[in-house]
Amino acid sequence: MQVSRSSIQVCLAWLFLGHFIALALPLGHPPATFEKPVSGGLQAASDPTSTGLTLILLSPTILIEEAPVDSRIKNAQPVPPIANPEEYQNLLMKIARQKLSGSVKLVELDTLDSSSAEACKGLIPFASRLARGSVNTEATNSLARVGNGNSGGHSAVLVQYIDLQPGLNHTRVQSMLLGPTPSVASTLIQVALISTDGRVLWKSEQFIRRKALKPNDPLLVKAIEDLYRDFGTK
Repeated sequence: MQVSRSSIQVCLAWLFLGHFIALALPLGHPPATFEKPVSGGLQAASDPTSTGLTLILLSPTILIEEAPVDSRIKNAQPVPPIANPEEYQNLLMKIARQKLSGSVKLVELDTLDSSSAEACKGLIPFASRLARGSVNTEATNSLARVGNGNSGGHSAVLVQYIDLQPGLNHTRVQSMLLGPTPSVASTLIQVALISTDGRVLWKSEQFIRRKALKPNDPLLVKAIEDLYRDFGTK
């Protein structure tokens, strides 16, 4: 069977048009992917939930990194802020209370005496380090002051930390022309239970690739809840 040159030209034209339309469509955000949950387990001699633990809920530390701008795109606009840090703090505290209230005695910051409250403020600069279970000398000194506060009896603190990286938002055409995206959005959530004598009693972590989760995102709620999945287990 013979095929005319004009028929071949028409087919090629349609193929080229379809390919161009596919490239012009926005790429959108790839689905968020969860890393395998990381937990340090209980590193104390026994389950802290069975020893009458008194736990101070420190105010969570939220780091929302500045959204990058791709200098290769003319007149590129920065990604607007994700959300107010206070919204993340409220969510973290709400879930922590729900997950821990039946296991340990919780103490709120605003109920502490001035000495203990001031000692807790001294832990703020070490939040990102403590939340991943790393305790240095300066943090140990601040923890000791928390334990020696006038309120007395406080044996541990809960440190919570979120690091949000907004990443870039390229269309499919921009991705094809510019190559790999220079930065990728992500959400890192870390929490640790630290005794006032500097021991890491428990820690947990969730890392979500490809998406900086907003406070009202069900994925964020699930990730935070999963942090406490093994709390109180040996």
